[in-house]
Amino acid sequence: MKQRLAIIPTLLVLLAVMVLPGASTVHAATAPTWTSIIHYFNPNPDPTNPPSGYQGEELNVIFFNNLTGDVRDLGTNLIRLRQYQSGKLLVGRTLGIKNFEGGAVISATVPIVAVYKQTVEGATPYSPVLYTSFDSGLAGSGKYFIPSVQHSVLFDTKIGIQNVESQKITITLNFYDQAGALAVVPPVQQIVDEQKSFVFKASDYLAEGFDGSLVIQAIVNDGLSTPAKMVAAAQEIQAGGRRAYAFEGMKEGITKLYMPSAPCEYGSNTQTATLDVQNTGSAPATIQAVFYDTNGVSVATYTPASSIPVGAKLSINACDDSIHDLTAGKNLVAVINASSSSIAAVGKVSSKDGLLTAFTGQVAPTEASSDGKYRTLVPYVEWSATSTGYRTYITVLNASGQAAQDVRAIYYTPDGRVSKAKTHTLASASNPLASNGFRSTNPSAARVIPRGTRGFLGAVIVESDQPLTVLVRVIRTTRVRNYTTLGDDYNGIPYVLSGQ
Repeated sequence: MKQRLAIIPTLLVLLAVMVLPGASTVHAATAPTWTSIIHYFNPNPDPTNPPSGYQGEELNVIFFNNLTGDVRDLGTNLIRLRQYQSGKLLVGRTLGIKNFEGGAVISATVPIVAVYKQTVEGATPYSPVLYTSFDSGLAGSGKYFIPSVQHSVLFDTKIGIQNVESQKITITLNFYDQAGALAVVPPVQQIVDEQKSFVFKASDYLAEGFDGSLVIQAIVNDGLSTPAKMVAAAQEIQAGGRRAYAFEGMKEGITKLYMPSAPCEYGSNTQTATLDVQNTGSAPATIQAVFYDTNGVSVATYTPASSIPVGAKLSINACDDSIHDLTAGKNLVAVINASSSSIAAVGKVSSKDGLLTAFTGQVAPTEASSDGKYRTLVPYVEWSATSTGYRTYITVLNASGQAAQDVRAIYYTPDGRVSKAKTHTLASASNPLASNGFRSTNPSAARVIPRGTRGFLGAVIVESDQPLTVLVRVIRTTRVRNYTTLGDDYNGIPYVLSGQ
C-alpha cells in the first residue's frame, strides 16, 4: 500500500526477565517460563478522505538481538491497523526465541503506542512486568535518569539502555549513593552500536547493599562529543519469590511531578507507597511532597530535613512518622515540588498480601489537541471473567489548577469499531473533578464486558477538558501461600491528536 505519511518510529527496550537465586517457601521446582508480549494501539481515526484502495495503516517491528547481533523484522507480514484497533505481538513466537534480550523499533504510517508486558506461562502465578514505549520526543539527549537502582538479597535491578542514533555511541554509568557520592570510580563506560541496547544488572558493578540511583551520559562517537539520544528502562524480579515490576527512566528532570498512587496502609492489605525522588540538576534539590485525597484536599505535606545531593535520590514513605497520623488508612496521590533544582521520581506500592508495583513520576501535559481536549492513551486493558486472571484498574488525576468538568474514558475493543466503543463518564459540569483530585475506572465499572464472554481486552482513550495524568494497574489474585495479589503499574501516554 502507498504510505500517506512518513514512517513514525516507536521505541521499546526489551529486557529478558532474569530469575535470581534465593530460598523461598514458594519457589517453584523449575524456573518459570516468561512470555514477552507487545500490546499496540492505533489511537487515530481513519483519514477523512482515504486514498483509493485504503485498507488501513501499516505497522512493522524491527528487533535488535543483543545476544546474537541479529536484526529481524516482520518482513512482508506487516500488521494492518484501522482506526482505534489494538492487538498483541508475542515476541518469542514471532522470533522463535524464548529469552530474547535487546531492543525493538515499532514503525507505522501513523503515530502508535505500545506497552511491553512479560508474564509467566502456565498456572503458577507470578507478577506481570509492564512498561510503556518511548516516542522520539522521550529520548534523552546526552543524559538519562534512573531514580532507583538496588543490589540486595532480594532485588538486583536490571537496566536496558537503547541507542536511538544511527551510529555508535559511548555511554557512561554514574551510580550515586544516597549521600551523593559516586559508587563506582571511575564510572563504567560502554560502546553501544546503532539502534542496539546495552543490558546489565546492578550486581555487575555494585556491591550487595547498594540502594541509590543512576545518571546515564551518552555521546556520539563522532570525535566531537555530540550528545547522543537514548532511552532506558529498568526491572526488578524478586529472588526466590513472585514479585516483579518495571519502570521507564526519564530524559530530564522537572520541578513538579505527579504520583497518581501514594497510599498509606490503605485497605485490608495495607497498600503503602514509597516515592524515590532523584535530583537531576546541578545544585542540591529542596523538595516537598504534598498528599491529596480523592477530592483534591491536601491531607499532609512531607518536607525532608535536608536537600537531595546532585544525582542522588531520597526515599519518601507515605507513612513516614512525621505524617503518619494524617495519611494512615487513606488512598492518596502525591505532588512533588522541587526548588533550586529539577527532579525525577519512581513510585512503588506494596501490600502485605504480595502486591509490589512501580511507575515513573508523571509530568502534566501542556498541549491539547486543536479541539481543546487533552488525551491520554491506555494501550492495554484486560479484564478476565475469572478472579485469578488479569484485571486492569485506571486512576485519573487532575493535574491542573482548576476543576475538570468533562472527563471520559472511552473503551475500544481490539477491532476498533466506533459503534462498539463505550464511554465511562468520570466528571461532568454537575460532578466536576477537583484540582489534584482523582477518580478511577475499569471495564467492570464502565460496564463494557459483554454478557457470556470471557471478559474484556482492548484499549482506552481518556479525554478531558483539563490536563490529566493516568496510572494503569494490572493485577491478578492468587491462591499461593503468602501471595494473594500480584501486579504492576504502567503510565498512560499523553497524546495530541493530529488533524483536529
